[in-house]
Amino acid sequence: MDSKIFYQQEKDCPVCERKFTVTRVRTSHCIVDKRDEDFCIHYQGINPYLYAVWVCPYCGYAASENIFSEINKEGKEIIALALKGKEIKINFSGERPIEIGIASYKLAIYCCELQEYKHSILAGLYLKTAWLYRELKDLREKDYLTKALEHYEKAYDNEPLPIGNLTDLALRYLIGELYRRIGEYREAIQWFNRVVSDSKSRLEPKITNMAREQWRLAKEELHNQSLTSEIEALEMNQAAVTQEEIKEDSKVENYSEEPKQEQSNTNRIKVSSMVAFYADQMEWVKKVVASSNEQKLLLDSQSIIRAVMDLIMDIDPGGIKCQTEEELTGFLRGKIRES
Repeated sequence: MDSKIFYQQEKDCPVCERKFTVTRVRTSHCIVDKRDEDFCIHYQGINPYLYAVWVCPYCGYAASENIFSEINKEGKEIIALALKGKEIKINFSGERPIEIGIASYKLAIYCCELQEYKHSILAGLYLKTAWLYRELKDLREKDYLTKALEHYEKAYDNEPLPIGNLTDLALRYLIGELYRRIGEYREAIQWFNRVVSDSKSRLEPKITNMAREQWRLAKEELHNQSLTSEIEALEMNQAAVTQEEIKEDSKVENYSEEPKQEQSNTNRIKVSSMVAFYADQMEWVKKVVASSNEQKLLLDSQSIIRAVMDLIMDIDPGGIKCQTEEELTGFLRGKIRES
């Protein structure tokens, strides 16, 4: 371990009262590379997040360095009982790989949940765990962002503000950004709106500008999500229609005594379309289908609609001047009578 980067400090465990050493990172080597919109800092080289949780190697008690010693008598009893007889198989001393850093946060979350710590403390632990998973490009990041969001919302509703270094507006913004990152874009937009529309927003221009930018991004992502959903729905509908037609074609082949005749236009391509029928129309279609089944013709509703459309396709679309469904019905009835 490089002494120019790291140094050791001796600490007393407040649970088992034994001494142990913790590894610290010299601040001069914590060089910021970039920042994400949810306040995650990416560092060049050494990541200080990996060392922010202290773990007693004897009893297993773990907590963030800023609250490690802030445990009351009841909390000590709870932790001692929960960890009694459990062996700490991970070495948390010295330089920590990212996986060991994640394990330290999970142990801290466990200890804090046992003591029913404030939601804001749990939210911070879950959020930093998500950040470490982000470094690994691990999908579990989203799970921990979701838990962080859950606790931040409860903290916003139940704890006095500010929470740590998060002001009222900053916390609203962070909740919005966490919603955006887990794909809940409508909720994200609402929280961003609560930032930019607040009369105090001018007092925190940096947070307000970030909220505006992420609001635009969330709107764009929501739009893309809606388009994707519509396309997926159409594709699913088309697949279902195609499968149904394959089944119907198979039935027709089984009952047909004559060789199948090729359509006059072999290049016709079927596309799907969702049509809402009136009750009496649907009843008529059902009767035709039932009748065809009895006669082993096996027409389906798709075939009926296509047949009706073929019947009226000779009509020049430019000659249809109808403005209502009723007018169009009368116009088509007249054309059919003429033919």
